[in-house]
Amino acid sequence: MTNSTYALILHQMTFVDVEDHWSKDAVNDMASRLIVSGFDEKNYQPDAAITRAEFTAILIRALGLSDNGKTSTFSDIQSSDWYVGAVAKAQEYGIVSGYEDGSFGANKTITRQEAMVIIARAMKLAQLYTGIHGSDVDAVLAPFTDHSEINTWAKQSVAAVVESGLVLGSDKRLMPTDSITRAETAAIVQRMLKKAKLID
Repeated sequence: MTNSTYALILHQMTFVDVEDHWSKDAVNDMASRLIVSGFDEKNYQPDAAITRAEFTAILIRALGLSDNGKTSTFSDIQSSDWYVGAVAKAQEYGIVSGYEDGSFGANKTITRQEAMVIIARAMKLAQLYTGIHGSDVDAVLAPFTDHSEINTWAKQSVAAVVESGLVLGSDKRLMPTDSITRAETAAIVQRMLKKAKLID
């Protein structure tokens, strides 16, 4: 990945419904780089939840990967689905995995801990993931009052994303089982790209 991917694509976008929102800069920046898109030309709906398919497509665009992946092996994804290429590419790179029954759940809203697991995998591709283990995981998560709500399978990834500064939490809470919002998604992706020095 090089920053040339982002330097060439810049189409200034501003959404009226983020004008007074904390995520204004991140949303408009990521939209201008064609990484996130609005519901229409004027509205982004920053506080709306985001689906697993939408989140995956955003990550693929953010990483500068093409969305023309091979046919997905997930049982619930059809070749005609708009997200099939992005999910297949993410699967190819090990960024996403499905459920035990072989499904992906593309239209399910994605939780914050699920999103952080995917972000941690994306960090590896962006060469930002240094690895965090054992007691270090607990030490990073301990300051958050709801750290016990993080599922075991997500703890290491959540700790890595928090330690990197991509997720900050709110009022000493990570809210791992809450749905991640469209605003939060734009902010995290922007932080990741800045940290990887892919954008200024």
